[in-house]
Amino acid sequence: MSLSKNLILYLVIFIWVLPINAQNQETKSDSTKPKMFDWFLFPYALYSPETNFAFGGAGIIYFRTSKRKNTKPSKINMSAYYTVNHQFSTFITPSIYFNKNKDELAGELYFAHKIDKFYGAGSNSIEISNPDYDFQIAQAIVKLVLPLLLWN
Repeated sequence: MSLSKNLILYLVIFIWVLPINAQNQETKSDSTKPKMFDWFLFPYALYSPETNFAFGGAGIIYFRTSKRKNTKPSKINMSAYYTVNHQFSTFITPSIYFNKNKDELAGELYFAHKIDKFYGAGSNSIEISNPDYDFQIAQAIVKLVLPLLLWN
């Protein structure tokens, strides 16, 4: 891609992201009251030799599990993209606080269908005519963090 095409692409993405964030901003009437829910989303595009051109979106959702002033905001991060080579990837990472910030539920959810290249093992491997192979990945990790109880 030439420099002018890249500049136009970045400008279009910037103009697209600006209204999403601007509509999400609101005036704060009371700065001591915690906000219970908020979000931010943005589109993105990428290119790599394996994926070719890809487009997707990412975002974060913030929320509180209690109306207490000192409650940590919980969050859910997410991202997904699709490529012109019919590949895709989705990723979600929640982190939720509860029980007066003593407990945390966190994790990762990941699912993807990708194409990669395999050229052989070692420096003396023979040349492969079609090194492409596709694979699917599904992964889920859940973590529950609880306070350690000690008895005397």
